[in-house]
Amino acid sequence: MKLDKFKKILFMWLTRIGHYFITLVLLAIFVVFILLLIPDIHNLWTNDIYSQYNTTQLNDMGFFDNERYLLSALIQSLAATIALVITLSLVAVQLAAQSYSPRVIDVYKRNPDMWILLCIYIITIFYGLGLTKIIGLGILGNYMEGAIFVAYFMGFFAFVCLVPYMLKTLDLLKPSCLMGILADEITKENVIALADFSSNNKKQNDKIQPIVEVINFALDRNDTETVLNGFMIIQKRTTSILEDSFFEKKEEDKFSKYIIYHIMSIWIRGAEKNTDSTLATIDCLGKIAIKAATKKYAITVLRVSKSLQDIGTKSIELNNGFEVEFLAGALKAIGTKAIEKETRVCSIKETGIRDDFISEKVVENLRLLAQKSINPNLLIAKLEILNSLHMIAIKATEKSFKYTATVAIKGLIESVPAKDESNDIAQSIKESLNELRDKIKGKEWDNLETEISTALNKIKESETK
Repeated sequence: MKLDKFKKILFMWLTRIGHYFITLVLLAIFVVFILLLIPDIHNLWTNDIYSQYNTTQLNDMGFFDNERYLLSALIQSLAATIALVITLSLVAVQLAAQSYSPRVIDVYKRNPDMWILLCIYIITIFYGLGLTKIIGLGILGNYMEGAIFVAYFMGFFAFVCLVPYMLKTLDLLKPSCLMGILADEITKENVIALADFSSNNKKQNDKIQPIVEVINFALDRNDTETVLNGFMIIQKRTTSILEDSFFEKKEEDKFSKYIIYHIMSIWIRGAEKNTDSTLATIDCLGKIAIKAATKKYAITVLRVSKSLQDIGTKSIELNNGFEVEFLAGALKAIGTKAIEKETRVCSIKETGIRDDFISEKVVENLRLLAQKSINPNLLIAKLEILNSLHMIAIKATEKSFKYTATVAIKGLIESVPAKDESNDIAQSIKESLNELRDKIKGKEWDNLETEISTALNKIKESETK
């Protein structure tokens, strides 16, 4: 782990040094082109004008006084510039720390650009000071003019380096860029290790909390873009870890618990004041669960499914049909993926738990949401829930997942409306049950076919009345 971190830091430093080196090479090519293009400057560079004079004569002519003055002005300008740049950078870091999290200071501290720029300016300033000291002493002889030219070139290069440095610093001030860098610190080992720390150590070592603080700050300012980017960054980092890592059962439990805890804490903060936040939470959790189902991490699927059911319950209380509709689609995707990949806690021989236990629990959460969606304002949302139950039941029937299919079908049967209620719901359930009855023929699943026929007859009677 430490070796991988060292390699990552080394790669970051080499990348940024290479960036500045390329800038140096391009600048050198430009200067050489100018020297070759303008004959007078070329003559100055090759020292043709002053080769006929010795150092004493040049000194008497006042040539070195001009050079000393120019070098001194250059050194003072460089010193003033770097002082101003560093001061403004520290002010920017302080403002970012106050706005987001004190731990963003570490991001700026680890940023190679500031240290590279500082080294460039220090080298250039001390080279100019040394040159100012020996100028006119004849130490470098005919090479003095070349050495002075190098000092001017390095000064020019130092000023040019301010451009990539400022661009990088401005990027770091963007919340999305800042969260992306913070997310790189989230690893399987870091998250699992937090479970063994005291509460104080958790706060100090938690790699997710700074991102949560940035998102919470964005919620307070109603900054939807940053909120959405934050959820996307957490989701991508989590799914990447699930994809690339292997988890034991206890490790998976600790990892999923901590990640989902932070995601749900953001949702709780913004549940009633930011619909986009809730939708982003659902999308984030849904994609994490789908990846977990793909990798057969059943505990994560169960925990996400329960969290989504909690979100759905709150959305139903707020009569937010769009959120419920979106959530039903997420649970449908999770359930079908769990059936497709046969995601299970472990072998049925080891625990006695059925093979379709995970998908059954996902369907059970949908069934509960269907029972609670009784408000007429949630009609479209309930139709989406019923469609999700139907699609999962079809998938479960094809895989012969008896209990999952049974729970889904019973969820549809329970939702059959009274004769004076919505005809749209009755029609949707009728179509679903007709298709499912054909699918389960001959399976002898605890009189389930009979229950479907009874529900269809009830719908038929209500239609005739």
